[in-house]
This record gives sequence, structure tokens and C-alpha cells, in this order.
Amino acid sequence: MDDKWGKAKVGGVLLLVMALVVPLIIIVNSKTCKDGLEVQKECQNATHLKRQLTQAQEGFWEAQAQADACNHTVVNLTASLEVEKAQGQKKQALVEELKEEIKKLNQTLQEKMAEVEQLRKEEEARGNSHTSSSSTTLSPSVAAGLLQLLGLITAVLL
Repeated sequence: MDDKWGKAKVGGVLLLVMALVVPLIIIVNSKTCKDGLEVQKECQNATHLKRQLTQAQEGFWEAQAQADACNHTVVNLTASLEVEKAQGQKKQALVEELKEEIKKLNQTLQEKMAEVEQLRKEEEARGNSHTSSSSTTLSPSVAAGLLQLLGLITAVLL
């Protein structure tokens, strides 16, 4: 009987081991277990992708802030350029106006100089040997014209 009992014990132990190993093999290879592992991998990938997305967003926000600053600078520079253009146009108009005034004054000066020369010739033609005060001095209108021209030229040069 001991022999039957011994065989029964060995058979029972084998049966018990098989009963424990078979479900363990089934559990390890089961679809649920495989799905769980795959979900875990996907979760790790998603976490990694989320980190990458966060970094990309931060880089985008930084670039956006730089672009906004550049756009603000461009707007300011454009406004300054427009002001400078307007000032340049005003200065150019003033220069043209002053050139025209100088041209008129030069014409007046030429006319007054011709007038003085004509008076000198008339004085010589009369045979007047005395030097009169009118022939050696400029007329008041010629002197005023010369002073005005001198003042205008000084203003332009300064």
C-alpha cells in the first residue's frame, strides 16, 4: 500500500504542479497581458511625445515673442522713416525757395550794379572832375539788397 500511496503522492504533486503551471503559462501568454504591455509602451510613447510637444510649443512661443518684437521695431522704424522723409521734403522745399530768393536777389544786384555803372559813365560823360558822393557810394536800395543777400547766404550756410 505504501507503493500505491507513494505513486498517488507523486501523481498528486505532478497534478498540483501542472495545475499551477498551466494557468501561469496561460496568463503569461494571454492576450490581456500582451495588450497591457502594449498599452504601457504606448503610454510611454505618449508621454515622450507630450514632452516633445511641450518643448516645441515653448520654442514656438519664444519665436512668436521675437517676431512680435521685430514687428514692433519695424513699425517704429517705418514711422521714423516717414517723419524723416517729411522733414527732408520740407528742407528740400526750403532750399528751393532760398535758391529762388538768391536768384532774385542776384538779379536785383546785377540790375543795381548796372545802374551804378550807368550813373558812373554818365558822371564821366559830364566831365565832372570832382568826385561826387553819389558816384562813390552805393545807393540805399543797392546797399539794402546787398545786405539782404549777405544775410540770406549766411542763413543758408548755417
